[in-house]
Amino acid sequence: MWVDIEDQLPHVRAAGKRARTSGCVFDPWGFHGPKQLIHTGADLVFGARSGPSVTRACLASNLDPCLPCRITLPVGLGSKACDLALRSLSPDPAQSCSSSVTRIQLLHMRCLQALDALQAGFRQRDVAAAVFGPEAAEKNWHTDGELRAQVRHLIGRSKSLVDGGYLALAGVRRA
Repeated sequence: MWVDIEDQLPHVRAAGKRARTSGCVFDPWGFHGPKQLIHTGADLVFGARSGPSVTRACLASNLDPCLPCRITLPVGLGSKACDLALRSLSPDPAQSCSSSVTRIQLLHMRCLQALDALQAGFRQRDVAAAVFGPEAAEKNWHTDGELRAQVRHLIGRSKSLVDGGYLALAGVRRA
């Protein structure tokens, strides 16, 4: 932490007794990703990392989570930076959940696409076009090519999910 970073961060403090209940609420657990709280001697600095972006704010010591609060932005912050700071301090579950897709989520999605294509009667090459796009299927489809191996893997994986593997995936039964 750099010295005096608190002066450059949004400050979040309790709203007080007269605050409306429909106002801003700071919920540290609403932020996805690893969180950290650093005591700088006078203030608490909150940090939450979600992918490449980091949300930081200076928290008052009397701030209670999930109760109304007030956000004070530093002087000299442009309107675009103010808008970004306010949006980042008000976590939106729909926005934050779509920030990044993991490799395993992408694999599951492609397995479901391959399964749908198989049940619709598509051939393997048609499955490749449906999952990876027609250009990729046209360009990369070969007898022992990588794309064909990926499609065979997706088909095998999706068939194993249909045959009870989804229970292991959901954590209900061991694989």
